[in-house]
Amino acid sequence: DGDLGVLASVSPLIVIVRGQSVILDRDLAALYGVKTGALNQAVKRNPDRFPPDFMLQLSESEQVTLGARFRHLQKVKYSRTQACAFTAQGAIMAANVLNWARAVEASVLVVRAFVKLRELLFTHKELAKKFNMGVLIITHYKRMLNYIPPSKAHLLKDGQVAASSGPALADE
Repeated sequence: DGDLGVLASVSPLIVIVRGQSVILDRDLAALYGVKTGALNQAVKRNPDRFPPDFMLQLSESEQVTLGARFRHLQKVKYSRTQACAFTAQGAIMAANVLNWARAVEASVLVVRAFVKLRELLFTHKELAKKFNMGVLIITHYKRMLNYIPPSKAHLLKDGQVAASSGPALADE
């Protein structure tokens, strides 16, 4: 199935930050066939097209955490610049402001991956387990855990893991 192929290639690039599914600027730029700097320049030239629900600026501690947790984001934790993270809507808008045919085509695949991932995680949890997919949620809001119960919890302090345990740690 073509949709599962899209999911398999793009979904590992989607992470959850502040309760939102996002793809980092470097991964989105690679999918769109442009340099990360060119993507970020296009975003800077069009700030009104990227409200907070379309794009997030990652904090240094978020970058360190993501870099430590995901192999493909290891370089992000050492970056001197703040990474941008795009929601599905932000990914579409980024393709539009780039005005690059490959970016527009790839944005369709990216959005399909966001949708498929959401379907798998929320309606087909068993299938998500079969593919051994996981979700990392970085949040300051305990209420997020009411919607996605954790199997493991890590307490971060100053960007470092201060404690690790089962779901009970999240209740403390």
